[in-house]
Amino acid sequence: MCGRTACTLGPERFRLACSYKPGKAGGKDKYQKARWVDQQGCKQYQPSCNIAPTDTLPVLVRGELGSCPDEERVIMPMRWGLVPFFHKGEVTDMKLTTFNARSEEFLNKATFSTPFKRNQRCVVVCDGYYEWKKSDAARQPYFFYTEGDSKWDGSCDVNSLSEEKVWNEDDGWTGPRLTMMAGIFDTWKSDEKETLYSCTILTQASNDHLKWIHHRMPVFLSSPAEVQGWLAVGEEQSPGPLDLITPADSLVWHQVSPDLNSARNKAVTYAPLRSTKQAGFMSAWLQKGQKRPAEEEETPAKREMK
Repeated sequence: MCGRTACTLGPERFRLACSYKPGKAGGKDKYQKARWVDQQGCKQYQPSCNIAPTDTLPVLVRGELGSCPDEERVIMPMRWGLVPFFHKGEVTDMKLTTFNARSEEFLNKATFSTPFKRNQRCVVVCDGYYEWKKSDAARQPYFFYTEGDSKWDGSCDVNSLSEEKVWNEDDGWTGPRLTMMAGIFDTWKSDEKETLYSCTILTQASNDHLKWIHHRMPVFLSSPAEVQGWLAVGEEQSPGPLDLITPADSLVWHQVSPDLNSARNKAVTYAPLRSTKQAGFMSAWLQKGQKRPAEEEETPAKREMK
């Protein structure tokens, strides 16, 4: 399951982090920044370490889905929690829980299968996500994220760095590695004919390294080729989009403040629980050196998923 994420990059930095090589197969030499396209019917995106369902997520789509040339990559803020096109009434009247969709079952449910067949696939781009370890006394949150280059540390505020520090046309994004999750989106029109874009994150059974925290985990896209494959038009390409749903990826994790238990605490960070540093985006790269002891879950930790 994935019911809380962190997205701390501003729009301009997301454009760099989602840069790509144009062409059907990324065949051109130079990287190009993704385009940011705001939607009138969606609440404004606000960077935060504590984003919950019904909040707004930055979502990567093909250009044509954002009224741009097909080969472009477009970032569109979307409501987290898919509102199907056939929904009647106000969004607040919807009773369905649609912030996640089970990858084994979504093709059997019109809410999710219809947008998938319409090629309305997307990539949810984030710093990482949270899960909770429950005990009799409390719920302890953990932050899960993709391991990055060791040169980034907690003193870095990526949003304040110059573009040259994190991106160039030859290498693309050189900043901290983000976590990419496979998603599906839909469009819904209100009675006033205002269009709302909304999305869901696909989940799958957890592999052996994550079963200790939850039996479900997101469907991760671990490489530019997988991102390209998930966003590609049609279902004829090889491998097809559904072939990308595999239980393999590499993540690290650590404990974070219980203040994250409330989705209302938007100012809380995902710094390791026992760290005194609370400095921006790169706080997640602190204290990664110790592996999690099998019998002591309170220790800030990291582990590779293989």
